[in-house]
Amino acid sequence: MVRSDRKTIRRGFAVVAAAALVLAACGGGDDDTSPATSAPATTEAPGTTEPGADFPSSPGLADCDTNPTGCNSGPRAEGGTVTFIVDQGHDAVFNINRPDGGSVYLLQAIEGIFPMVGEFTPAGAWSWNYDLLADEPQLISEDPMTIVYNIRDEAVWSDGVPISVDDFLWNWYHNSGDETLCTACLPRSTAAWGNVASVEGSNNGKTVTITLKNTDPEWYARYGPSYPAHWSGDDISDPDGMTASSDYFHANVPDWSGGPYLVQSWDVNERLVMVPNPNWYGATKPTLDTLVKEFVTDRASWLPALQNREIDGGSPASFTPELLEEFSRAQNVYSAVGSGGAVWEHIDFNLVRVTDKALRQAIFTAIDVQDAQSRIFSAAAIPPLRGHHIFSSASPNYVDNTAGTGFGSGDAAAARAILEAAGYTGFEGNGSTLTAPDGTAVPPIEFSFLAANQNRAIFVELSQSYLADIGINLVPSPTDALGTTLTEGSYDLIIFGWSGSPVFTQAPYQYWHSESGSNFGKFSNADVDRLVDEARSQANIADSVSMINQASKIVIDEAYVLPMWDALNFMFVHDSVANIRDNHFSSLRAFHNMRQWGILAQ
Repeated sequence: MVRSDRKTIRRGFAVVAAAALVLAACGGGDDDTSPATSAPATTEAPGTTEPGADFPSSPGLADCDTNPTGCNSGPRAEGGTVTFIVDQGHDAVFNINRPDGGSVYLLQAIEGIFPMVGEFTPAGAWSWNYDLLADEPQLISEDPMTIVYNIRDEAVWSDGVPISVDDFLWNWYHNSGDETLCTACLPRSTAAWGNVASVEGSNNGKTVTITLKNTDPEWYARYGPSYPAHWSGDDISDPDGMTASSDYFHANVPDWSGGPYLVQSWDVNERLVMVPNPNWYGATKPTLDTLVKEFVTDRASWLPALQNREIDGGSPASFTPELLEEFSRAQNVYSAVGSGGAVWEHIDFNLVRVTDKALRQAIFTAIDVQDAQSRIFSAAAIPPLRGHHIFSSASPNYVDNTAGTGFGSGDAAAARAILEAAGYTGFEGNGSTLTAPDGTAVPPIEFSFLAANQNRAIFVELSQSYLADIGINLVPSPTDALGTTLTEGSYDLIIFGWSGSPVFTQAPYQYWHSESGSNFGKFSNADVDRLVDEARSQANIADSVSMINQASKIVIDEAYVLPMWDALNFMFVHDSVANIRDNHFSSLRAFHNMRQWGILAQ
């Protein structure tokens, strides 16, 4: 076996805007790439490699900065098994379009079965998927904006049924938010499909024409199929039938595929076994016999399992400095860490349970973000702080909207002044109990976090001491079901992350619009509703940026969501496997190119 230098690489920080897609813990990016504006940058499409072709040899992760789409490449041997970890289970649901199915862990677990129109590559460029598409989609009209997709005749579901306009219609009906299309689909976001006026098919359903209600400068990254419209047997043209179809996919382990792999077995929160889809129509065929995804939350077990060849790698959502150091010294292991701002950590209030703005402001002021950052992370891997919900500090669109608020400063004296002005007493600390203006004791604040995320557990523990200084009793509330906790609103305060991609105009709507299913804390502000709605449909992207900055400032001022830092991505992989590399521009992370994975040919 060839041994290469084992290095831990800190990737460069990207100029990239984060788009909220799924719940996450950590992430990042690479390369200096400006946020997408109008037309996408296009590279070679995924899946265009000829069947059976060897990949160029470039072992390891050391050159991922200069060769992000080709690092750790090598020829694949036929057969074998690759086992990769997903570092957290999901909520025993399987519909990624529902709020409780919107976790990055489910998205990574289920990856390999969905047909995609395109993706952001590890270089940050948009790439059309010519496995599914016959040619590049065309924008045939700007008013109204109209897009035409041509699907390859060879593109079929695993049962041989053609992928067609019906599958685009399923996505529209489910995620439109229109109850005349689906009675109770409960979409986690209507930001994209809610802007669709019509979806029409021709050429036996292989040509799909989508007409939008309003301009969308990032249309290329929005639309496509997801679940097979025919599979559940329900009539999706009937809104109640569409609801039944949504429920079916929510409750059942997928036994279908429109991608390179097919689910063989799925033990929830334990193990997912995938095998090649015999009806996969793509150019790059899987060479593996099986691909196993193990749900492993115990970080201490990762390196021993890797060295014992029980697993082959992982791109976990969180890590500790100690873990990073251990992997950097390991033999036959490649590892890397970095961030680009596409994934970020934040603290959210539940406004149904913590209704007083002054109390929220005081809590955000007493929490010391920079102190927590220095205590949680090592000097070798410190994530950049951020004061904006959409743009990282590396983005040219960045504005620090926390500046001048004192939020995250750890200034207990300023927090006490806010409480005193609002009529509170008992904010002196030293065992005091905060009392509301009406004379009642402020109840303990329940601070929720994902139980398996050690960094968040430390942050909550630190916050206990920060808030004790102003008489508040903070109670840690770990959860194993982040999506359920958020959708049920069973928290006062919560820390979690959003994981996204370089597009950004739809994200604020998903975060904050009063009608969004992902606005978990029930924020409602008429000005923000207007701003985030209009930001989605500006012909000039600079106008969208201005509106988003205004909305972010209001959200900060209302003490609803406090951004903290860009999350760091960590990846590790054994040197006996090939073509596994991280993607900091995708929630899928290393899973983005599973069809290329294989055992390294000797």
